[in-house]
Amino acid sequence: MSEDRLKDFHKNREKIRNQENTITETIELKQKNIKQEAETIGELKKCENKYSYLNRMMDDVPEDQILSMSDEEYLTLTNPIMSTTISGEAFTDILGDTRQAGIQYEQHYDTCASLLTTCSSGTSGYWAVSEAKPEWFPHRNQISYEYKVEDEVHNQIEYIGTYLNDNIPQIAADFDVFIKKYRAFKADSSKYQDLIGGRSMFFFKMIFDFAKQNFGVENPRIDAIRIFVFGSAKPLPLAESIIKSCRQLYSDFSNQKNNVPSIKAGNVTPLYVETMFRRLIGNIASLLRLRETHFKP
Repeated sequence: MSEDRLKDFHKNREKIRNQENTITETIELKQKNIKQEAETIGELKKCENKYSYLNRMMDDVPEDQILSMSDEEYLTLTNPIMSTTISGEAFTDILGDTRQAGIQYEQHYDTCASLLTTCSSGTSGYWAVSEAKPEWFPHRNQISYEYKVEDEVHNQIEYIGTYLNDNIPQIAADFDVFIKKYRAFKADSSKYQDLIGGRSMFFFKMIFDFAKQNFGVENPRIDAIRIFVFGSAKPLPLAESIIKSCRQLYSDFSNQKNNVPSIKAGNVTPLYVETMFRRLIGNIASLLRLRETHFKP
């Protein structure tokens, strides 16, 4: 059993390493693209200047002169720009690609901003675990200082509260009560009951009821989550992992197995309750950030 646990931890650690490498490579490629784009803009500005000259010159030709030209003279007038007008059609394709790339860049930004919130729930959770179990992380202070890791759950709570007040006011009061009640006393195992209330508030009252009442979708649950975020808009493929993460969180909250920690069954420790609270806040904040940008009624 202990060997299986070690294998599982190594597997998760390898996933984190691979994902970090993916982020690093993505940054390097985007930085390279920025340099390439700057060089492309330089070439486009040169082209723009030449086109501006041609437009001015063509505007300068009197129409009565064009009407009185012989065929040979007219060919002489238009021949110099023949290759330019034909090859210049490529600019339309470049514009289309650039517009599409702009949409992709916006999608990348929105997704990365939401992923940052999810990542922050992970760092916030490890921060909380290291506070409670310093023997598990012998170099925690050095590592936290080096990466300037802070407890970001407070910012996420503030964001959720602001979003709910502005967009889903019928949930805002419940959220306020949930947070105040959870924070009223020092964390202990009994707080799992507050998290059950949080699960009902976020998943059933906010997400599932909305999807059912407005779009007639209640199951599968992942479809309801997806509809809550995007509404009638086309779902963003890049955001699918965030949707799946939230669906997994719902499953973890609903788990009632006796041999593992369970919020619903009350089989918990104070630390497990706290890490699940942080996962809940981080995932909901991540969903709402996506919804803020992409939702359409």
